[in-house]
Amino acid sequence: MRRLLFFIICFLLVLVLLPGVFAFELEEFDELVEPEKLELFQKFDRLNILPPSFQLQHIDELISKDDCISLVVSIANWGEGLWIDRTPSFFSRTALKIKRFFSRINLNFSLSKELSIRDNENLLKSSGRWGIKLKPSELDNVVLGWEMLDYECEVLSKMLHKASIPRTLKDELDSIMDEIKSLEVEYEKLEVGGLTEDGNVFGIDEYEKEVWGFYLLALQHNLLTGSMVSDSNFFDRQDPQVALNVELSMFEALLYGEKMIDYVDSLSGYATGYFQKTENIEKSAVLVSRNISMLY
Repeated sequence: MRRLLFFIICFLLVLVLLPGVFAFELEEFDELVEPEKLELFQKFDRLNILPPSFQLQHIDELISKDDCISLVVSIANWGEGLWIDRTPSFFSRTALKIKRFFSRINLNFSLSKELSIRDNENLLKSSGRWGIKLKPSELDNVVLGWEMLDYECEVLSKMLHKASIPRTLKDELDSIMDEIKSLEVEYEKLEVGGLTEDGNVFGIDEYEKEVWGFYLLALQHNLLTGSMVSDSNFFDRQDPQVALNVELSMFEALLYGEKMIDYVDSLSGYATGYFQKTENIEKSAVLVSRNISMLY
């Protein structure tokens, strides 16, 4: 009986002490992470939009499509909640909540089975409602910069469509690609340099044109990370074919994600009238403050 009691006491002590040891190790690790990376990671953590697979100790490691899609979907889910909260009408908010509830019902049982072994299972399951078509066989592949922009374009377009905004980012991307093709035709008519050996007018293939399309779209909507737009001179900036064909680390994916957060925040703020309402409240507060100061 005494041995059993001794064993129970020891077991309880281990349970009490272990969390403290792990907390110490994590705090010690936090000090080793660069402040910029730690601050960005903590920002996402505060907003509660970090996918389960995202851990601070892996901040510099390459991420997979699984991680990337989960991050984009998590931001979209957060943005949807923000949109609902900012909607002024009680009945409109209720309608949006009901619509969100039913859209989260997943009937793709075969896909659910394949995703059940993954940490980001729930986020991956809800990716379909944001327009992302999953290919389970590719989820472990590393992700490139333009591919993350592709996911963001798909999700943000779905969000714009849900908000009854007629022109989405996908529509804009199609317009950009049409412009590139139109320029090719004009370029060929001028016979400037002529066709390349593979038949491409600009000397770039369809894949490279697509990368250019995503670059121009992201540039227009401020979705590019600082390193790609830091140069004031457009022609001195990093070649999009180089910048967007880089395999992303977790930190770099979070930088892209931060731009997406800003876009969603701005979109929901203006579309729901939240920013206008806030601005009016601030103006009223300033006016009241001035009137009070005049009394004294």
